[in-house]
Amino acid sequence: MKNVKFLSKESFERASSAEEGYHFIGSLLPNLGGIPEVTVVTSMKIGDEGEENSPIFDLETLSCLPSGLTVVGHSTKSKEGLPDQIDKALVLKNEAEYTEHHLKKDELNQPGNYEIAPNNLLLVRVQGKYPVCLFASFLRSYDLEDLKPFDVSDFAFHLKKSKCYILKNNIVTPSSCSTFGDLLKQVDKNEVLSKGRRHREVSANFEFRANVSCSSLKSELSNSFDSAQWKTQLPSPTILYKSEPDTIVISGMVDIDYLAYISSSSKIEEIFDCLSSGIWKQLHQTYCYAADRFSNGLRLNVLPKRFHFKPRCLGHFVSTVAIDGEPEKNREEERKALHEMFSIPLTEPFFRLGSRYFFSDSSVPSGCLLNVHEHGASNMLGGDVGLVQGTYAYHHYMQDNFDDNGWGCAYRSLQTICSWYRHQGYTELPIPSHKDIQKILCDIGDKSASFVGSRQWIGSLEVSYVLKTLLDVESGILSVSSGADMDTIARELIVHFENVGTPVMIGGGVLAHTILGVDYVPLSGRCAFLILDPHYTGSEDINTIIGRGWCGWKTSEFWNKNSFYNLCLPKKPEMF
Repeated sequence: MKNVKFLSKESFERASSAEEGYHFIGSLLPNLGGIPEVTVVTSMKIGDEGEENSPIFDLETLSCLPSGLTVVGHSTKSKEGLPDQIDKALVLKNEAEYTEHHLKKDELNQPGNYEIAPNNLLLVRVQGKYPVCLFASFLRSYDLEDLKPFDVSDFAFHLKKSKCYILKNNIVTPSSCSTFGDLLKQVDKNEVLSKGRRHREVSANFEFRANVSCSSLKSELSNSFDSAQWKTQLPSPTILYKSEPDTIVISGMVDIDYLAYISSSSKIEEIFDCLSSGIWKQLHQTYCYAADRFSNGLRLNVLPKRFHFKPRCLGHFVSTVAIDGEPEKNREEERKALHEMFSIPLTEPFFRLGSRYFFSDSSVPSGCLLNVHEHGASNMLGGDVGLVQGTYAYHHYMQDNFDDNGWGCAYRSLQTICSWYRHQGYTELPIPSHKDIQKILCDIGDKSASFVGSRQWIGSLEVSYVLKTLLDVESGILSVSSGADMDTIARELIVHFENVGTPVMIGGGVLAHTILGVDYVPLSGRCAFLILDPHYTGSEDINTIIGRGWCGWKTSEFWNKNSFYNLCLPKKPEMF
């Protein structure tokens, strides 16, 4: 299977476990040997409607995935007469032909036999504005056939932090290059390549604009074109068909925001079609959303936005449209359909708006840093590692213009845990303040009325009480009589991180911390803990936080041998 690759370990695992009838989604890249190289991104459960090679089939089933992907094959049971070691056949499409590749039983769970995460398939992000004017007659009977291919001859895509513009039949750039990979090499990688908490989450960022001519861009470049001007020059609204007389339901700018896979070997003139097709797909999602609300008698005051999700069980992005802040009950059918499409159990809320993916250049509503541990070392001892799963926000002393220095460490650890439940979509409730936490403990009878507004500490037990009352979350409690015994619970913590994945609050003596991971060496019994320290009082400076050890790996000597410790291990409720 030299010409078959997998985007990620999750892609391989999904392919090897896909049931008969599942379709494989990926890319077909040209190969010097003449046989296209297949990169499998995911598998999907696709219904019987639509022909596999029709635009309707591709758009309806792939609009939630990055552009540049297509159906590359399907899974089937092995034919009779094949050797016993053949478990199933992966039928992959090479241009117009299907070739059957046999997945052997002894190879299915050995990703090393196949290339994982090929570096020639690059993920890019495109953002911009596209004006629309939606009439009642259009929304009343909207169908995919109404979304006819529009004129893209005046579309332009600007590679951020560069003077490179890609048009339909032209590329405007200060230097010459033939492939997309060459193009990225020609610009300053420190400016173009995404950085931040998730290393190289996308390879490049583009800005989109319509009503652009090659000659005008060349003129703009020669006159030191200001990128701010780019954002203010917007086209006229696209008028979709209407009846006379008719009513405008809503008009405005659609916030274009989509992802696309592009091969590094793709010719520059080839990538325009992939970039522009993403606009088509997002508009289809937008019109479907608007038409559904209109047909159900719901008001449409604002145009929906695009939200990206990256469920850890998939290893790739899934995108959908919604109005930010709308009740999740309104999206229940859509979320359930996505779970079914990707065969994800209805036990975790992977597609709730709270679990959206925040790119490194996106602003986070809370203003807190996300997943700060991803900037540091992945482990310390090289042993068995268990890490927090999903996204959390780093809450620490002195945030929110509130002075809790010296007494609020456990409160901040609790806030970090609550942020985990928000970012995974388990709750839409705001992060509780210190006073909110105190009031909950007072209301349930754990504390007296004088506790509210005080500077009194709380511990692991109080954290578990608040989680139960506020979020209806159960917690497990572990206890060790001395910090010297922390190594004895390493295996239990690894199991927690592997099966549950929530941050763990630990309190002992006069200090509280958050544990994000464990590195355990069974042969020696040595152990290290990934600690998020709530005692930090500085600004949201990731270099300071990592560089000075406010988030990092600590050996067992970090714990006080003379202190008793309680650990709160929050659990996950089953919901979607």
